[in-house]
Amino acid sequence: MRRATAVAHANIALVKYWGKRDEALLLPESPSLSIALDRLFTTTTVELGVPSDSLVLDGRAAGEGELRRARFLLDAAGIGEGARIESRQRLRGSRGGSLRCGRAEAHLPGAVRARPARVGFGGA
Repeated sequence: MRRATAVAHANIALVKYWGKRDEALLLPESPSLSIALDRLFTTTTVELGVPSDSLVLDGRAAGEGELRRARFLLDAAGIGEGARIESRQRLRGSRGGSLRCGRAEAHLPGAVRARPARVGFGGA
């Protein structure tokens, strides 16, 4: 079994992306601006090679919908084997809204680090 841990910091969008002013050059209508908060974060550990998927969020077993979303991210990364995922947020009581630690951002990097190096992002 392979295991890895990733951390995703809370991110607040101050100026959001609103489309393109130049399609050919891919220039944004307005630049995006955000800040990451170093003391508010999610830590996620992913262990691959287990018999079946499981997801624990802040010490409680996740619901079926949450487990399906985690499996979707793993499948999108080409990871078909069973995964045990445990995630904890340092930001308590923020179950929605704009000030939130991204669980998905922490799950996938952890899974990719636990997997043999073959996954690339962006170009190829």
